[in-house]
Amino acid sequence: MKNACLDCGAPISGRADKKFCGHHCRNHYHNDKYKITAGVVRKINRILTRNRSILERLNTKQKETIPLVQLQIEGFDLRYFTRKKETADGKEIIFCYDQGYRTIDGNQIALIRKESA
Repeated sequence: MKNACLDCGAPISGRADKKFCGHHCRNHYHNDKYKITAGVVRKINRILTRNRSILERLNTKQKETIPLVQLQIEGFDLRYFTRKKETADGKEIIFCYDQGYRTIDGNQIALIRKESA
């Protein structure tokens, strides 16, 4: 009894554990399987990359203080970041990769660049 290709259903010849009739069907099957997940990940990565670029562009002196509204005008999305870090004095720094910020008060943001380790 021959196995059928998981993508197109054609009979498969060759090894007994083979699942696809060829490279095209294997690629098509996996692309379809991960299409939704990949789209979501791509969208989030674009937002994170844009957020990081905005922080880097605005942080010209490596330690700038700017109004929060300026981040929002630039298109920064506060919902997306890569990690949070709490300082010794209890303040929270939010990072988009190596570029970070912390709230000074409700309207001011201190931009911070993480030093390379």
